[in-house]
Amino acid sequence: MPNEDASQRKQRSSIDERIVAAARNERWVLCAGEFRAIGVSESAVHRRVKSGWLTVVFHGVHLVGRSKPTRDELHRAALKACDGLALGRRSAAVVHGVMERWDGPIEVHVAKKRRKQKGLLSLERDLAPNEITWRNGVPVATLAVVLCDLAEVLGPAELDRAVHEAEFRRKLKIAAVERAMARRPARPGYPALRAALAKRRRAVDGRLDSKLERRFHRFLEGRGYPPSEPSGGSPSCASPKRTSTTAPTSSTPSSAPPCAVVTNVPRAERKERASGRAAWGHRGPRRP
Repeated sequence: MPNEDASQRKQRSSIDERIVAAARNERWVLCAGEFRAIGVSESAVHRRVKSGWLTVVFHGVHLVGRSKPTRDELHRAALKACDGLALGRRSAAVVHGVMERWDGPIEVHVAKKRRKQKGLLSLERDLAPNEITWRNGVPVATLAVVLCDLAEVLGPAELDRAVHEAEFRRKLKIAAVERAMARRPARPGYPALRAALAKRRRAVDGRLDSKLERRFHRFLEGRGYPPSEPSGGSPSCASPKRTSTTAPTSSTPSSAPPCAVVTNVPRAERKERASGRAAWGHRGPRRP
């Protein structure tokens, strides 16, 4: 019996080592197929679930070593549970930062419809390779695709808020959103999305970087004034050339552009300023 117990412990240790090695490569989330690939039976998995070493996240998907998954681990488990392509809709919007939170089921794009699972919503949609990006090891639909998806499920006010958040985070690319809409024509909510993009088109294309600039342009539009120039200014005023330090003569006209900073100060005036500072001291005049 002691020999049998020792052999059982050795076999159990070998299984645990294989599970840990596989889980480390898969960021601690394993599915049933991955357990079979390393030679771990269903009964061995079931025993470890009972002991608390494995946690069931979705049907056939387990978390190794912890009882509560992080957000990224939960997303990986959802993708493995339905053989998904990428996160979509509101789950992807939270990852991109254009929605604050989403407490509903995890929404996943799949190539083929899967059976329903609690806490998981499969969206049968075809995604091109350039419409998938990665965040912390999790495939996520690009922001352009996400905004098109949100147009189907959000109201105009919520959709406008999501577009505004994308603009605030400097992630909004109107041309990419329009290309995504062209690939999926006649979707509900597209008129509201086009209206939200039209509000930001001038701000994005005109490089209005700050919130104050955007407010100023809205002020001008509301009162019928023509829009001002972007913050870059005219090319002649962007970077004035350094002028010579010699004093200009009256016979030589100045060739500096109208917005250049004049750095030429006559020597007599510089002496007068220096003598004034010396008279008052570096700290300025004393108070009576």
